Amino acid sequence: MFLEINMSKKRNRIIRIIILMAIVFLIYEIIEIMSSEKEMIYDINNNNISTNNIIENEANITVNNVAKRMNKKVVNEYMGYKVVAELEIETINLDTYVLENSENALNKAPIHFWGVNANNIGNFCIAGHNFNKKNMFKNLYKVKIGDEILLSDNKNGTIAYKVYSKDIVLPEETECLLQYEKDRREITLVTCTNDSARRIIIKAREF
Repeated sequence: MFLEINMSKKRNRIIRIIILMAIVFLIYEIIEIMSSEKEMIYDINNNNISTNNIIENEANITVNNVAKRMNKKVVNEYMGYKVVAELEIETINLDTYVLENSENALNKAPIHFWGVNANNIGNFCIAGHNFNKKNMFKNLYKVKIGDEILLSDNKNGTIAYKVYSKDIVLPEETECLLQYEKDRREITLVTCTNDSARRIIIKAREF
């Protein structure tokens, strides 16, 4: 009888120890899970903050670029000739004035050769020599379809155009100068090939 009582006490003690160990283990696991969840929430919040910062920075850059374009002022005169617009093609590092068509102006910079006024609805045509000068059309042949062209004037601001056509034509082929566009802006850039026997034609529409 005495032995049975002792065995029962030992068994109960062992059971209590096992239960206590199980409880301690469960508490430890719960603490680990809660800690992991806190770390995950912290990481998610940090990632969201970083992503928001990136989006905010990109938005600020875009806003700043738009503001710069809107506030850009074009000079009225260049080398004694009237300026009608400023032309920028980043892909070929071109930033040049477009002059009013007059005698000898073409030797100083590209000119408004034909069509509507700068950034008006219709086809604004610009002609330029392919002289080896930074403000001329020497690298116009490098322009690709999809490239962006910016045209600025003091009336309409800066308009972005995307190149949609690139051709080489004979001098008498003047269809590129026609005014097909009735509801949007278009620009046409014209220059000679190196042998002057052909014309390079770049056409772009507002986007």
